[in-house]
Amino acid sequence: MTRVSGLGGSMLGRPRPLLLLACVVAAPVLACAALAATMIWPEHAAEDVPSHAHVACAAITLAQGALPLLALLLPRRESDPVHPAITGAALGMTAGAWTAMMAYLRCPHVPAAHCIMAHVLPTLLLTVVGALLGRPLLRVR
Repeated sequence: MTRVSGLGGSMLGRPRPLLLLACVVAAPVLACAALAATMIWPEHAAEDVPSHAHVACAAITLAQGALPLLALLLPRRESDPVHPAITGAALGMTAGAWTAMMAYLRCPHVPAAHCIMAHVLPTLLLTVVGALLGRPLLRVR
């Protein structure tokens, strides 16, 4: 008999521990990338970032993450009978991580504190939104 999907999963989707791991690990990895960037380029780490820049970058990161989140959720409608909220959260973290990295690459402010507040924290918010939208959109009716 052949296996239906890889990573020890079943035909009902990815295993719950794998999805939870994706949600829990991604944000700290993004924060570590910001910390590593400030260690590589310490001359930029001492930059004074105005508070309105944190708010603006966070808003842009959230706005840019909304479309990829919907693009990941909508094609999967009514496809997860086992754990739709966790799948939605994993998709939210995926969309948030993509968006945070793209936002951080284009952002003129490089201190790690700014990256964590303005780019990684919105990723966590997109994870919550993914979980909230995943339950009604992804569950099988």
